[in-house]
Amino acid sequence: IFIAFFYLFFIFTREAQTKKAPGWAIPLALFLFTLALRLPYFFPPWVGHWDESIFILMGREAFEGNLPYVNLLDQKQPLTYYLFALFFTLFGKSIAAARIGGAFFIFFTSWFVYGIGKKLANKTAGFWSAVLLIVYATIVDKTGVMTLTEILAILPMTALLFFLLFGEKSMRNIFYMGLAAGCAF
Repeated sequence: IFIAFFYLFFIFTREAQTKKAPGWAIPLALFLFTLALRLPYFFPPWVGHWDESIFILMGREAFEGNLPYVNLLDQKQPLTYYLFALFFTLFGKSIAAARIGGAFFIFFTSWFVYGIGKKLANKTAGFWSAVLLIVYATIVDKTGVMTLTEILAILPMTALLFFLLFGEKSMRNIFYMGLAAGCAF
């Protein structure tokens, strides 16, 4: 599988340097790579980290319409639990839903990293930076496949960095950057 995906990435990065590559080639490659690395961990019979199990339980409470910190208590920000409730709404009420939601967060973060690298250097640097983010966020640590707050916070922080570096300095963009900073913390 990995040989096929690296061949796919080689083709996409080579075509991306020319004008022939469609605009969806790089996002598709990043999405497929994220899926390939994280797919084996979508359907485990266990929850591998106690933080993730608390987030799943608190997300279930939010999904069922209960207020946070009433039936269960954890010291994390409530947006975390509502994101898990959103994952349950979109993908079903399971551990796999939380992991699929985390995979989407990693994919969108890699897309922002690609954009930053492309604007600071070139498409190849942006692409390989995004690939390294996906690898590092998935397989470096045994908790990398879990959907923890680090996975959820890195997307708004990366979006903030992208718009801080390359966005126009308007009041609307400053509002969005503040919103992204608030969602990260």
